Amino acid sequence: MTIDELFGTVSELAEKSYGMIVESQNKPKNKTINAVIRKNYGKGKEKDEDGNNEQSSSDYFGFIREHNGPSGKYEDLSLVFFPQSEGEDMVSCIVALGVGTLGLPNDLAIASLPGTRRLFNRLGGAQNNSIDPNKFFIKNDFTDIVTDAVSDVIASYNKSLDESKPKVNKIADKYKNYLLAGYILTEDDFDNDKYEIISKMWVAAYAKFRGWPNKKQLTDVEKVLPAAKDQHITPLIDKNNTESVEQILYRDRFIVLQGAPGTGKTHTALKIWDNSFVDGNRFFEQFHAETTYSDFVYGIRPKLQQDQIGYESHKGILLRAIKQAQDHEEGYKKALQDNNENDVKENRVLLVIDEINRANLSNVLGPVFFLFEKNRKQSNVKIKFDKEIEFDHLPENLFVIATMNTADRSLAVVDFALRRRFTWLTLKPHKIDNKDLNNNQVFMEDDFNTFCEIFEKYANDEELNLQPGQSYFIVNKSNHLAEMNCRLKYELMPLIKEYLNEGYLSNAKNVFYNYFFNRIGELIYE
Repeated sequence: MTIDELFGTVSELAEKSYGMIVESQNKPKNKTINAVIRKNYGKGKEKDEDGNNEQSSSDYFGFIREHNGPSGKYEDLSLVFFPQSEGEDMVSCIVALGVGTLGLPNDLAIASLPGTRRLFNRLGGAQNNSIDPNKFFIKNDFTDIVTDAVSDVIASYNKSLDESKPKVNKIADKYKNYLLAGYILTEDDFDNDKYEIISKMWVAAYAKFRGWPNKKQLTDVEKVLPAAKDQHITPLIDKNNTESVEQILYRDRFIVLQGAPGTGKTHTALKIWDNSFVDGNRFFEQFHAETTYSDFVYGIRPKLQQDQIGYESHKGILLRAIKQAQDHEEGYKKALQDNNENDVKENRVLLVIDEINRANLSNVLGPVFFLFEKNRKQSNVKIKFDKEIEFDHLPENLFVIATMNTADRSLAVVDFALRRRFTWLTLKPHKIDNKDLNNNQVFMEDDFNTFCEIFEKYANDEELNLQPGQSYFIVNKSNHLAEMNCRLKYELMPLIKEYLNEGYLSNAKNVFYNYFFNRIGELIYE
């Protein structure tokens, strides 16, 4: 493939399929241009933006914002290709989202949006055989035009090549700091036609955030772009699922399900409760600010008998769960040895702790805290409670599921010692197939998608943990529109308002304001 052929391919794709409009004889009279093509390579190479025409400066072509000129220095975000040839044929080409050397006077806001970075970040993690993550680079901050993200990737890739393969040329020093994200197309990509798939994705991503495509073209763009990774973890073991919450629980024993409201934390825990454990071997506790060691583990309580006050021991739910597990531990081990699934289920014990971070965990757990080790065996240190319960380890058949609301910022901070002792699974909002719901329920996918799009575009990594979960969008089928309106007015709008008042999602304030007004005729702020 020659540089001219690659230039022709991506230019035609951008114009005919993705909505780019440039000044040309074929431009429709009723259309306004939305891009300028830059082309500077080969024998007819013009002077670069600094007035130099030295062959040592990088060849390039690409698309820039429409207000820039066809030559000279330019500003704002661009999609640029840096080809490298041996003779007529290309041996490599770096395709990158770049910034003109005049900076970001008009694109600073869009470059700052987390969604812009996420859009291009997915191009390096696409789940197909065309992508080599070792040839992808990206900056953490798209307003950064000071640091260099590409040179180390080029050097590392060149180091991996054998001597027969052509090395990738480094980018000219004056450009390298201005490249925000990119991919190195190499000889193998051109030989195997992978360059076409990769080039399509990068042109589609640039077209999408520039707003080039019309409604029909946007459908084609979305088909080309990698979808957001489905991070939904199924609750129960499924023959088609390699890892589920239930499977992780059996492996690690102590897990925390964390996530925003409505993501199904307690629902997941109780689904495992119903499916995989039997009556008598299931224990449930919900923590709150006043939960104490004597409530959860062990304490002495007053007992009034006639006119006399006495005292009696109180075994908290943790001790009762441990005692139950001790009584079944040998049966559990034998069932595992015999590979008897029914007996395994009969002998394992589950403790569910709802809202685990609502209490002071160090105080609540007390000396039992150090026993929560996934691989801890018997030791010389024993903990004894009255005459009945004594142990130096937590029984192997005791499993703990805790839940934690990541959106509640008033809660106690979980310390690192506890984090090390539990496996942390984040449950994220995900679409629900109506086939998985009761016959009288329906999932309001359009409203759910709107929330997903807003959070995807405007929320930083921490704020993504605040996105309302899928359960907010499940309503009764018979009156689904009215019920969803009520859900928006009395549940979701107050939740979003609370986020905004706390300083979260400030970039999305106007978007949410307009959404609720257009959707249900209500104002977040009067």
